[in-house]
This record gives sequence, structure tokens and C-alpha cells, in this order.
Amino acid sequence: DASAVIAGAVITAGEVQTTSDARGRFVLRVPAGTVTLVVRAPGYFALTTPLDLTAQDILAAELALVRDTGFAATVDVVATSPPAAPVAQAVAPVQVLRTPGALDNVFRALQTLPAVAATDEFGSRLSVRGGAPDQNLTVMDGVEIHEPYRLFGLTSAFNPETIQRFELSTGGFSAKYGDRLSSLLVVENRDGAAARRLGGSASLSITDANVIAEGRLPGVTGSWLLTGRRTYYDVIAARVTDQDFPGFADVQAKGVWEAGPGRRVTVFGLSSRQSAALEIDEDTAQGEFQDDTDNDLAWVRLETPIGRRVQSHTVLAYSDTRSTFGVDAAFENSSQRSNAPEADAVSTADVVFERGLGVKDLSLRQEVATSLGRHVLEAGIEAHRLSTAQRFEVRGDRNPVAANGSSVQGGAGLPDLLASSRDAARAGAWIQDSWQASRLSVQA
Repeated sequence: DASAVIAGAVITAGEVQTTSDARGRFVLRVPAGTVTLVVRAPGYFALTTPLDLTAQDILAAELALVRDTGFAATVDVVATSPPAAPVAQAVAPVQVLRTPGALDNVFRALQTLPAVAATDEFGSRLSVRGGAPDQNLTVMDGVEIHEPYRLFGLTSAFNPETIQRFELSTGGFSAKYGDRLSSLLVVENRDGAAARRLGGSASLSITDANVIAEGRLPGVTGSWLLTGRRTYYDVIAARVTDQDFPGFADVQAKGVWEAGPGRRVTVFGLSSRQSAALEIDEDTAQGEFQDDTDNDLAWVRLETPIGRRVQSHTVLAYSDTRSTFGVDAAFENSSQRSNAPEADAVSTADVVFERGLGVKDLSLRQEVATSLGRHVLEAGIEAHRLSTAQRFEVRGDRNPVAANGSSVQGGAGLPDLLASSRDAARAGAWIQDSWQASRLSVQA
């Protein structure tokens, strides 16, 4: 009760003290002047208040105490339940260009989405819903991309200014995209501007310069698009430091011919070169690192109707990825020290090795689709002829005390030359029915 009386409260003013009666009243006689009144009562916070008795007495004063009980503050947030995160989410190319810190890299832009995280701070490899990077599939215009990164993952192989759509699926994949477990990134390139004879643009990002030329094909219905990218910071830095910094350059071309109603022929080509040669000249280490990666991709796609209700898509593609990484350097071996004086006490370890990787993929993909009322029936087959190779040569010293004897750090358990190659084939077929029942979509 806010107006309850307090009996037995102790009222003190300096050395004068009294107690309130059963009705909470009290009388306290003090000398004239300003006094400090202190009121205490069990179960209440103490009250301290000044009273001015210089001019006249105070015959009626009401003092209120606050109960000494626990305080609790609660905030109720009421809102509707948020919708479930979409299984597939489209990312517009302009979002890639506008995402802070993305460096025009779609993989860095994807890291801002739920359930998507980077495996390291520098690169672009993704962990989706806790999966490993090799559980993600990247498909461009129906063609599997084995190496979608540039500059060790700092940027990507896809130019946002020539891409029509990115779509990331983090679950519920369609059967036509194989056996990946974590995610599927579908990339679609845009066509050239067929409305004008010739056009183009140029842009400059933090990593590279980009030039685009496009227009309509002469004499036929169709379009063409040509673009080239190249890093520029390595050119500037090379003149300042006399070093070959990591850089890349790529050329991409696409041509589309509208051969007739519903018939369309598309030709695409991409060639990329990445290189880096860094020299080390320090007191404890001298030598150089070399890294070269080449990517070539070409495909042709035929879209044609079969009868009135069936549409056919055929894609023939070839990709060739080659990567070489080498080290030729000398380091102070602090783990071995002799009794010789000063500099001669520490030996020098020669770290000389070269690693080469290669993947060649010749693929054929055939899709057919037809619409039957609310049903969309799709079927297809895909076949790959793969040639993979690995070469690892160690010509330098070994480190027998390395925790892992077969690692690059020591390499004590590796032979001087390890060369392995394999030719293999893989194929798959799929069929699915998509049924749109009101707001519910079912795929079988």
C-alpha cells in the first residue's frame, strides 16, 4: 500500500532522536536553523532530507519511504515469427559490387548470408552449414567450375559486371546438380547488348581494371560480349619494390545466335593467367617463391524445342586448370646449433621443392523439360572425362624432427619425386517432377 503508515520508524536530527507512533506521527524539537533529518525503518530504504527551520517551525511535514524489496525490470518484445531462411537465395551482381570489403568477389558477398562462413580471413573458400569447402558446387551456365578463385582466393573468377544472376542454395538441392552436401552456387552470364551495334564500359576496382565491349552480331540475330580484366597494383608495386607481386589477367568472350523460334546457340570462352614471384632477402632467409595458375574454359550450348511442349538444352564443355607452386630458398636452421662461434653455430637449411596440380575435364550435359499443367517434368544426363595429375618434387634438405614427416614443413617421409596421374570417367542421370500445389511446391 503506497499510503500505509510506518510505526516505529526512528527519526534522527543530529543528536536528537525520536520514534513514530502507531499512526506514523512524531514530534521532534531541534534548535532553529537548517537541520538534516534521517528516517530509518525496518523493510524500508533510509531517507535523508534537509529541513529549513530558520524562519519558522514546521508543524506538518509528510515523509515517504520506499520499501526495501527486490526490483525486477522486464521488457516484452512482441512480433510475428520470422519466416524461415530461404533454401535458395538470389544475389544480384550489384550487391556484390556494393558489399563493403567484398572486393567485387561474390564469395565474400556470400559470407554475409546466414549459415555461410569463410574458412580463413584471406581466401574465399566457404563453409556452409558447417560443411567443408569441397562440399560446395559451383556451376556456371550448366558447367561445373573446378577453380572459381583468383589470387589465392582474394577475388573470384566471375566478373560481376558480366553476370546476370547468382543463386546460392544451402539445402534441398535439385537432383540435377549431383551429390554435393553443403551448397550449390549457380552463376548465369548475361548476353551482350543486342540493341546497339557497339557499346562498352570500363571500371576500376581496388584489385583490377575491367574493360567490356558488346553489341549485336552483324548480319544475324544475336549478340556478342568481350571483356578483359587485369590487376594493376602489381604493375605499380613492381616499379617501386622490384618484385613480381601476385597478379592475374583474364579474357572472356560470349556469342549468342538466335537461330530461330526457340532455337539458340551460345559459345563461351574464358582464359585466365595468374602468376607471382616473390624474393626473400633477409638475414635469416634468402630465396624466392613462385606460383603460377592457368585456367582455360570453353563451352557451346544448344537450346532447341522438341515438338510443342519439350525444350532441350545440350552443353559440351572443356576446362583445363594447371597450378605450379615452387620454393627455392635458404633458411637459418635454429633447431640445429653447433659449438662453433657466433654465425657458424647455426646451420642453413635449403628448402627447395615444387608442386604441380592439373585437372582437365571434358563434359557433356543433356537436359529436357516439359510442362504438364502444374507439373514440370525434367530429365537429363551428364558425363565427364577427367584427367587429373599431381607432381611433387623435393630437391632440398629434409627436417627429420618435423611432427608430421610427410608434410611440406619437413617432407622427411616423402620421396624425392612423387608423380601421379589418373584418367577417369563419371556420369549421372536424373529425373524429377516439380508440382506447384497452391503455395506449396513439391519436387520428387
